[in-house]
Amino acid sequence: MVLLWGAISLLGLLSSKGLYNILKISKWKKKSTEEFFENKSRAKPLIYFYLFIPALREQKVIAETLEFISKMNYPTNKFEIIVALDKKEQGNFTTKDVVKKYLEKKANKMKISFVEYSGNGQKRSFQLNEALKKIINKKTSKKNIFVGVYDADSRPNLNTLSYINYKFFKEKKMVFAFQQTINYLLNSEKISNLKNSSLLLGNAYYQTLWNYISEINQFLKNNARFKKRKESNFPPYCMGHGEFFELETLKSIGGFPNNGPADGIQIGFILALKRIKIIPIPLDDSCESPEKLSVLFKQHSFWFCGNINFFKIISKEKFSFSRIMQTLNHLFLCGKWLVRPFFYSITLIYAIIVLNYLAILVLLIMPFLYYLLGYYLIKQNFEQKILKLKYCGVEIPLAMYFKSFGAVNGLIKTIKYYFFNKDYKFSKVER
Repeated sequence: MVLLWGAISLLGLLSSKGLYNILKISKWKKKSTEEFFENKSRAKPLIYFYLFIPALREQKVIAETLEFISKMNYPTNKFEIIVALDKKEQGNFTTKDVVKKYLEKKANKMKISFVEYSGNGQKRSFQLNEALKKIINKKTSKKNIFVGVYDADSRPNLNTLSYINYKFFKEKKMVFAFQQTINYLLNSEKISNLKNSSLLLGNAYYQTLWNYISEINQFLKNNARFKKRKESNFPPYCMGHGEFFELETLKSIGGFPNNGPADGIQIGFILALKRIKIIPIPLDDSCESPEKLSVLFKQHSFWFCGNINFFKIISKEKFSFSRIMQTLNHLFLCGKWLVRPFFYSITLIYAIIVLNYLAILVLLIMPFLYYLLGYYLIKQNFEQKILKLKYCGVEIPLAMYFKSFGAVNGLIKTIKYYFFNKDYKFSKVER
């Protein structure tokens, strides 16, 4: 019985901490947003932005995305968009064809161009670095240059650039990297009408919750430690979109990381280990969530492989107590991702076997109460209408199980890579 209630206490502790983080980030988001709108007029536009959009076989969405991002509430002469393509893309009507057609017909004065990566291999980071090379080679007198990255399905808050400029002004130019909050609910209405909609919609809510439970919280904790001149205990990762980097800082780390999956995750680790603060932006980048279980499975495998690559990055750092703490903390994160649902299941099965009805009741209520409360907390932070949960929150913990299955697959891929020299193979997720 001691082991049973010990396991339940651990699960309860993790759930309580998660709810606390959701509440904390919700309050931070509201306070930061209000402060921005009250003071943004004081900050004159100091930053020039290059917004990169890596795109491969994105014919269906790229034109709408260009049109949307062109409407950013920021002077049009202070930002431009570069679509980073892959020249090897084939087909009768490629992403390049759509972009060229859009540029011919566009009515706005927004500066939009494209580059093509023509080298070997096919990676998002190759395309991003091709765009980076273009602006580095360009002789310009512009100052305070930032590079932003959006996905082909991104729908960022239109005040995002103004917020970054405001923080840059407020912090007297001593900020070098930013990451937006993310929600994965852009296509939630469409998902609700699809096959397996409950699990897919549960995943969209779970991923959005995770941004509050862990990701944004780690940025704030990390930055607080840097302010006290302490090392990071838990280097955070970026999300690959809604991310912004000062140009010279990006150049100093060699551009977008090419080694390992998920360049956004890698770049966050690299910056944190160099003690460069990543400032969270309380304005969402809304994006789509997978519409097929097979795609969802691949996505979680890919993300987990990106997280595991942290151990490769930190192994090259000088040995210290801080490095040990960072390794242990990240090991705990990956461990939770892998085994938490299974740990919960084993605990519940054991409670059923020993017929401890109180333990069974607590275990059945705990996950649904946790995710339902989280759902209603984040619901307060969204301007757009959020769909109601079909099955009172049951779909969210089920999505967590599915996420862990993806992580198991990612772990297998990593083992094959390191022990059997089999490269990571993640095909492009098609829309």
